Amino acid sequence: MELSARLNSNQTIDAAHQRVLNNETRHWQNIFERLMAIIEFLDKQCSPLRGTNDVLYENNNSNFLGLVQLLAKFDSVISEHVCRIQNKEIHNHYLDCTPDKSRVEQMSITIRFVDINRDTKKVDICEHFLGFILNMRGQGYDNGSNMKGRNSGVQKKILDINSRAFFVPCHAHTLNLVVNDTAKSSTGASKFFIQIQAIFLFLSGSTRRWAVLKKHITQLTLKPLSETRWESRIDAIRPFRYQTGEIFDSLYEISQDISFDQITRLEAES
Repeated sequence: MELSARLNSNQTIDAAHQRVLNNETRHWQNIFERLMAIIEFLDKQCSPLRGTNDVLYENNNSNFLGLVQLLAKFDSVISEHVCRIQNKEIHNHYLDCTPDKSRVEQMSITIRFVDINRDTKKVDICEHFLGFILNMRGQGYDNGSNMKGRNSGVQKKILDINSRAFFVPCHAHTLNLVVNDTAKSSTGASKFFIQIQAIFLFLSGSTRRWAVLKKHITQLTLKPLSETRWESRIDAIRPFRYQTGEIFDSLYEISQDISFDQITRLEAES
């Protein structure tokens, strides 16, 4: 009866230890809620989680760790978690991979793909968890060194586990690079795109110069080029195709406006 009374009033001999355990449980629940919120945000933005570095407060350590660092500045829960990691008070911090019972970190792999119903034409984005053992016969990525790298890329890491998972580069990305390099081989095309990019960088490099452009352009605004995506150049050219006069008027106004410095006026004139 005394034990029952103590249990009901939380006055057992291990009550203090139980309170510590409950607090630690709530702490980890709060940690997971925030980490999952970061992952969900990056997924919705189609942004990569991992970078070339998996260490807190080091360069190129990915969007995920970067957001953890940012949140640690304002959130007490994440701040305490980061302090524990830096002080080596904990080893299982769930910022990279997930440790199993033997304290060996395991990385799960999920495949995301688009499924189009032939009859209804409905498009669904599906995900399938593959598991922790890579029993696959092939792998394919874009031509980024962090993915296809033979020495330290994802291709090499998977081949170390399964030598039969042969790598095939993404044909669409390869074709894009071929078209990109082919265009660069043309002197005329290279000069043209250099000029397009120069005009964009000049006008977008100052809010005041950009305001002059916006005053003359009412529809298509200027866009930057991309070194890896050839199709982005169509968007960059379209404003010049339909609004050459308006872009010229913007540059001419800047070149004649004595409130701008001389270098800016000369660059606009050139």
